[in-house]
Amino acid sequence: MSKHHDALKALVSGPLTHTNYRPYRNGEATGNFDVSCSPGARRLEVKVRVRYNFDKAYTGTEQVDFRRKLVAQVDKYWSSRYRLLLCVDPAKLDLGQKKPGPAYSYPMLPTFTVEESPQTHYQVDIADSKYDRSFVSTDGHCALFRGTADDFQSTLHNKMQHREGLVGKLINKVMHIDGEDAVTHYRQAENRPIAFVANSTDYTTVGKSELGNLGRLLKQELPTWELVTIQVVGHTTKGESATVGVQRADKVRRDLVALGVPAPQLVARASKSPGTAKVPSVMLKLEKDPRAKLVKDAHPWPVAAHEFGHMLGLLDEYIPGNDHNDNDYREFTADCARFGNLAVPRFGVRGTSIMSWGYHVFPAHYVSVARALDEMIASKVKNQLLPRVADHVDFLKAVTVRIDPLPVKTAVEHENAINYLDWIQGAYRQP
Repeated sequence: MSKHHDALKALVSGPLTHTNYRPYRNGEATGNFDVSCSPGARRLEVKVRVRYNFDKAYTGTEQVDFRRKLVAQVDKYWSSRYRLLLCVDPAKLDLGQKKPGPAYSYPMLPTFTVEESPQTHYQVDIADSKYDRSFVSTDGHCALFRGTADDFQSTLHNKMQHREGLVGKLINKVMHIDGEDAVTHYRQAENRPIAFVANSTDYTTVGKSELGNLGRLLKQELPTWELVTIQVVGHTTKGESATVGVQRADKVRRDLVALGVPAPQLVARASKSPGTAKVPSVMLKLEKDPRAKLVKDAHPWPVAAHEFGHMLGLLDEYIPGNDHNDNDYREFTADCARFGNLAVPRFGVRGTSIMSWGYHVFPAHYVSVARALDEMIASKVKNQLLPRVADHVDFLKAVTVRIDPLPVKTAVEHENAINYLDWIQGAYRQP
């Protein structure tokens, strides 16, 4: 067996740890956490150590309840959303195989927790108010408020936070937050014709280009509470069959899905006024969820989970990307490509991302943890397992970290990763 074989066995069998990890060290980035990993046990744990500083108005019972809710909220929204894969390409290593085999991967479901400790990453100051603004600072402070730990905020609070109605407009004047709302963002896709050749389901050159433009605009996960469906409407000119309109709409829907637009929110249909269009085309029409009108119902907006994202080093997404520190934004987007070619979340749009105005954790939100795992692997290989430069350079070329964008349920149901320890013991050895 080669030295690379022994190093790989030691790497996946032994624990990896990094305390006080800071993924991004420039500008406004705030991440600071502990991470430990045991690939052989498929375990990866991320922990933020905090010290609470409660307002005097809080009773002892309220303090206990706040702590419990905060920990539960972080676990609910962050833990085990997606898998991190430690991937090994045996074709690049001498592992005793007679011919190259497929890449082996170690899937791990990250768990996230907040732990109270005298040695802290952050001091959490809790104000006796439901409407103060929360934040995480680079000097190790976090400000939260009384309503933070609840999964659902009150209707008045929603209107204030989402800048709805007269109260919301006043709040926006006093405490402005950049970024357009998601509905306004997606309205940009309306009334833009995707042109077709007359009496045909073939795009014109201009229509094909516009399809690509709309696909890029819509392909990120659409806001689930603000937009329910996008009507893909086929229009026909005088003398064209109404059937052609449906066929055009179906074609655009399929092609948008192929470009990455979520299929469940696209509905193809013909225009209700066939034969009246000036140009044979397909246009998009957005339909809002009735609940989005003035935010009449309590809406999930887990503030503590959002601030925890900052503790992991993530940026606010309701602020346009070009308004962030260049290094922080550039490193984050580079990591999205590096750890799985992941879609970068929408910056400058108040959508349902956990780092914007909502509660969805996207695969890209795991990149700082993937970065920690990658650096832990490189450090152990270089400093302990293969200290000679020639040995560890070749070895690390064969070991990569990726984020599996599949939801956990799908990933578990379709588990096909090969357990490396089983392979070592001969279960998958090639003849």
